Amino acid sequence: MNEIKKLEETAQNGDSDAMYELAEKYHYEINADDDDEEDNEGKAIYWYTKAAKAGNTKSMLELGDFYRYGRCGLDEDKEKALKWYQKAVEAGDFKAFDKVGSMYRYGEGVTRDFVEAVKYFIKGAEFGNVDSMNDLADCLLKGIGISKNIDKAIEWYRKAAEAGHGESMNDLATCLLLYKGAETEALEWLKKYSDSDHIMIYFERGSKNIEVYAMEKLARIYYFDMPDTRENKEKAFNWYKKIAEFDLRYGYELGEMYLCGEGVEKNIEEAVKCFTIAAENGNNSSMRELAELYIKGIGVEKSEDKAFNWILKRHDGDEHEAIREMAFIYHRSEDVEHQDQELIDEEKALKYFQKLCELNDGDGFYYIGKMYEDGVVFKQDRSK
Repeated sequence: MNEIKKLEETAQNGDSDAMYELAEKYHYEINADDDDEEDNEGKAIYWYTKAAKAGNTKSMLELGDFYRYGRCGLDEDKEKALKWYQKAVEAGDFKAFDKVGSMYRYGEGVTRDFVEAVKYFIKGAEFGNVDSMNDLADCLLKGIGISKNIDKAIEWYRKAAEAGHGESMNDLATCLLLYKGAETEALEWLKKYSDSDHIMIYFERGSKNIEVYAMEKLARIYYFDMPDTRENKEKAFNWYKKIAEFDLRYGYELGEMYLCGEGVEKNIEEAVKCFTIAAENGNNSSMRELAELYIKGIGVEKSEDKAFNWILKRHDGDEHEAIREMAFIYHRSEDVEHQDQELIDEEKALKYFQKLCELNDGDGFYYIGKMYEDGVVFKQDRSK
């Protein structure tokens, strides 16, 4: 607390940097009991405001963010957020240009104005702000508030990427692939992106794993972002196949493509093989896919027991959760998008809901009650 006292003394003497540091301490560092949390937030806002009024642009940006998103005990107020960002712009903070520009772009606290947004993005980009470079590139790519210019968009994505902006590395790779056919360069940027601090990856760090992650991003670009042609789907399939040589969990993507005949000739037997290899190596999605195939008897002999065993493995042996998932596989639900109609079997759902009741699980009682209420399986009986 001696550090706090020293900062307070300096802040009281009018040092705006000390005011900002003191606000940061109260906001981020000082551990408070629940009873004191509101008091610490109040102190943080007090010092941020005092520092901002004294010309500290970091405090202006913090206050802008707090009002924009309703943080640090403040109610959301887009107009106040914009005012603080604009004050930071007037004080010459280049980061503020992007924030004001984004508020104009999305109509936050001001009438939506794409042209005005682009003006701020251009200023921010020229000052070297990588977020502004990325936003400007995005507007150029889509023709938002400025004439569409793919080459200029790529140029700004590249500048931001070279300055270490992770999102721009990804966007640049997509543009290089989509508009220039530059697969090799795109892959190199995706490697840099996967090794950047801008994303959390579930692989352990290491060159091979970074390369796997980059190849997966490349495959996804071919599959989702490129024109929906057989050639692009084939390229996606080939990349997923290459990835699976490094990480067997990627058999799931191959299985899906074999199952649907996308990028490769439809082959149910190969799909089952891919799902099985991926599932045995811990891929949860493949476990679910295999369970559904066993329920329907597609590519495998129909077996509810084997389906349940895969769902059980998917939940690390937790029988309670496995029973719950089986119930919802069979039960028709309006809350599930793209539910597989072939799997719906309310009598089987009832069997699993009854097992949940035996485990004293409230969902079991609720959904059986709904069945009586709606006349599903049972004759409608509201009293039951």
